[in-house]
Amino acid sequence: MTNCKQIKASEILMAFPQEFDVFIVSASYEKRCFTVSEAFRQSPTKRILVAGNINHLDYIGTSWDKLCSIFGSKAIKVQLNSDNPIFSADQLIYAINNLSLNQPANLLLDISTFTREALFILIGVLYKILKPQTKITCVYNSARKYGWLSRGISDIRSVLGFPGNIIPSRKNHLIVLPGYETERAINLIAAYEPNLLSIGFNNKDEAVNPQFVEEQQMFLKQLCSMYPSSMVKMFEVSARDPFKTKAAILEHVKAFKQFNTILAPLNTKVSSVGGCLAAIENKSIQLCYAQPEGYNIHNYSEPSEDVFIFEVVI
Repeated sequence: MTNCKQIKASEILMAFPQEFDVFIVSASYEKRCFTVSEAFRQSPTKRILVAGNINHLDYIGTSWDKLCSIFGSKAIKVQLNSDNPIFSADQLIYAINNLSLNQPANLLLDISTFTREALFILIGVLYKILKPQTKITCVYNSARKYGWLSRGISDIRSVLGFPGNIIPSRKNHLIVLPGYETERAINLIAAYEPNLLSIGFNNKDEAVNPQFVEEQQMFLKQLCSMYPSSMVKMFEVSARDPFKTKAAILEHVKAFKQFNTILAPLNTKVSSVGGCLAAIENKSIQLCYAQPEGYNIHNYSEPSEDVFIFEVVI
């Protein structure tokens, strides 16, 4: 699969007649964490890794237990900690190693409700541990509508495993793929104070939900008004196809090799995976993550009826 296809969530099992070696999903306060798992309740897949942030048990604990109950004895809890990426990486490495996947494997990964940082760390771990030609089928349940998403930033850090090639004597080029969390993007840019700022935007044809594009365009105009035009570069990415996003980023950075390249994917998880794949291919790119100070745990999003599916081969 060279691009991302969109199907109804109710058709997931028909789209995957084969058995997967492992299914990986993350618990969340979002109802979207159940969409793929409910569809796979009767799947013959025997090993299910169910991740959850132990520092957020007060609002994901019930969902974590419910996800595990869907799969019964097949479910294996994987503890993460969104405040401690080293702990999360160690737990993911331990869980993946314990699967003893000695041959190229066939994995299903629900990317819908992992934090971006945890998702990037997981993908990095899979690339390092699993055999070449392992296939990762990613599924993303998009949102039908959003409330406000997050407030403030408590920390900004490079993603573990994606340090890039940062040379202090060079100027910094920050690439932001903005989504709907405008405050988060503005705070991140202000914190980095980049010498060059690139904005990857998507048009309606490359949007997951076209109704959100107008809001994004308003934000882009606001953002561009805050910085000199000579400092801001615009380029097109896709919110619905990770491979288009990956290719666009890799092509864009070619013109700015004299800068340190820092990438902040804040668009859809599909687009964010594209950014991660770009950083895997071009190791000079540093992935960064802005940890929100608070989430809207009561009215974050409503699941749509659609899922997006794409395959990544290690």
